Amino acid sequence: MTLVVGFRFADEVIIGADSRRIEENGGAQHDDTEKVFDCNLGIIAAAGELNTIQVVVGTIQVFGTTPVDALGPTLVQIAPDPNDRARRLTQWLVSSSVAVGDGTEVNLSLITSGNNLQPVAIADGDYEVLYPDRMTQSQKTAVETALTASLADAVAAADAAERREIVLDAIHAAITTVAGHNTGVSALVQIGIHDSVGAIRISNIAATVADLEFPDDEGK
Repeated sequence: MTLVVGFRFADEVIIGADSRRIEENGGAQHDDTEKVFDCNLGIIAAAGELNTIQVVVGTIQVFGTTPVDALGPTLVQIAPDPNDRARRLTQWLVSSSVAVGDGTEVNLSLITSGNNLQPVAIADGDYEVLYPDRMTQSQKTAVETALTASLADAVAAADAAERREIVLDAIHAAITTVAGHNTGVSALVQIGIHDSVGAIRISNIAATVADLEFPDDEGK
């Protein structure tokens, strides 16, 4: 069970997830599980069956294919039965770079079995949330109300650095809020950032935004 939040702007995609893994049959909890992955040409984060997620991500990383194009076919190869539980229930957020005129933008796509594993683009200046099980509609509404308010602040930010700080705080707040009432979600957060020059930075797993560290510290 995982909470994933992704924000999309034309020049940057930011995706965050919690880090909890629960062993089968209600076993021990581990809060050191990476769920945001650098897949060469994009970021993948997913909520669902962790083993399937790791196999799909590992396959895409090995072959160096574009994640948004490769994810559906790779998942079908791994789980050919459309009724396979992992294939049905796992949801994916995937970033990708796309040429627009003389420049490059970053896309964010949602991929689910409900859409026949076809990417559904998230609009510029919008966000998407992948929820864990056992969340009520009122709980989801509370999360989305807070994220929508943060999105308005982010869009109105003076520059990209201020916008990023707002988004990081919003993702962290959403995850810690859900962790407070859902035992399948950890309050520890991992973040991935994909910018319009193609740079991808994946953070450590941290308890606070201040403790997030990126490979070159540009993500702070």
